[in-house]
Amino acid sequence: MADPQAVVAAENRVAELAGKPADKTFRRELICIMVSLSKGILVRRDHKRTTILPPRRPLHWGKRIFEAKHLGNYRKGALSGGAGMGYADQP
Repeated sequence: MADPQAVVAAENRVAELAGKPADKTFRRELICIMVSLSKGILVRRDHKRTTILPPRRPLHWGKRIFEAKHLGNYRKGALSGGAGMGYADQP
């Protein structure tokens, strides 16, 4: 949820600096996989409903794969242009 919030906050700040109304909003939604040592539970919430799936082993592996790919980009500095995240400067 932090990524959409950051985008909207930046767009609203740019609008304010340009003297325009800062009226952008984002869709509040949560999708989370909570993991134990061997299984994961999927939780999805939005303004209309909540869905919780029972513990499943594929959800555990799915989260591990997602984290390796998505967070790996942050660690490499690919999403920040290579600087400013604190990860790109580390060996």
